[in-house]
Amino acid sequence: PTDPRLNGPYGAGGTILHTEDGGLHWRDQTSGTNAVLYAVHFVDRQYGRVSGALGTVLATDDGGAVWVAQETPSSATLFDVFFADPLNGWVVGNEGAMFQTVNGGKQWVDRTLACIKTCSRPTDLLRIRFTDSKVGWVVGERGSIFRTTDAGFTWVEQENGTKAALYGLTFPDSAHGWASGERGTILRITSK
Repeated sequence: PTDPRLNGPYGAGGTILHTEDGGLHWRDQTSGTNAVLYAVHFVDRQYGRVSGALGTVLATDDGGAVWVAQETPSSATLFDVFFADPLNGWVVGNEGAMFQTVNGGKQWVDRTLACIKTCSRPTDLLRIRFTDSKVGWVVGERGSIFRTTDAGFTWVEQENGTKAALYGLTFPDSAHGWASGERGTILRITSK
């Protein structure tokens, strides 16, 4: 959320908790699922999405008072969700699972990444972020970093020198970012 006092943990059994006072008091929100939930992303105070196991994507347009399940084309475990605005978003997950929506999740287009080079199975994708409408980044296991400059139609693997799984991805501005992962790995990312 855009306000640091508004936040919520999520997790096992479809749990979503919400606070409006910076964590002094918590309220359970009905998610309508028992799936394990892995990520939450709010575009603003009202529009949010949650992703999780079994292809779960939940949407709210009222700040979490009501969560509605969205149908995805897969039962993959979806580890992360990112929306640039209430309509345009992405989810990523195990074995290269990647889905895009341009209509707020009414329909999801399969953009799953196949094996690249000589892999035995597709890489689990763990975080996704876009810095503008066309430039995006995905990180995952085995040190994988992928970049798109065409709104996700093509993804190019970025060499980085690590084989550690990367779990975190943030961009303080459109030209500079950080990926973090196993064994204290921190990688600087530039869009140049």
